[in-house]
Amino acid sequence: MNARLKNQLTLAYLNTLFPVDFPGQRIVISPLSDNEELRAHCKAHRIRHWALITPMNPGSRTLPDEENSERLREFKKMLEGFRCHESVSVPADGTPELVGAPMPEIGFFIENLFPWEAVKLGFKWGQNAILVGTDEGPAELVWTEHESGTYFSRPK
Repeated sequence: MNARLKNQLTLAYLNTLFPVDFPGQRIVISPLSDNEELRAHCKAHRIRHWALITPMNPGSRTLPDEENSERLREFKKMLEGFRCHESVSVPADGTPELVGAPMPEIGFFIENLFPWEAVKLGFKWGQNAILVGTDEGPAELVWTEHESGTYFSRPK
């Protein structure tokens, strides 16, 4: 992937919100943003590490709805045994879905998945990037072009 495309995708990913439906509450995750509500939830439920991963639209290439639906079924089956919560990504600017746009991108907040495991999983499912976090800090965008991952951090 060339640098220009990676920069464009980084901006798009950083400007996406990820509402996660936990039992009894919805918490919206925004990459690189401090989220006290998420940290408190993680601490209360003993979630030390987490990842947010989708199996849909690998490589940020839009797949037909049928193919995304099949990937989603396979991913859900693979996640059996993990504590997961569904998330449907939305643009941070609140723009509505376009008529005829592909189905919304569904991902999963996976509890207590170490970052290195999450990167391997995102890589396996063809994702350019995933979100990872801990009970101590903001969600981080991690590029998965290598199985070891490349972190995009907030500028200091």
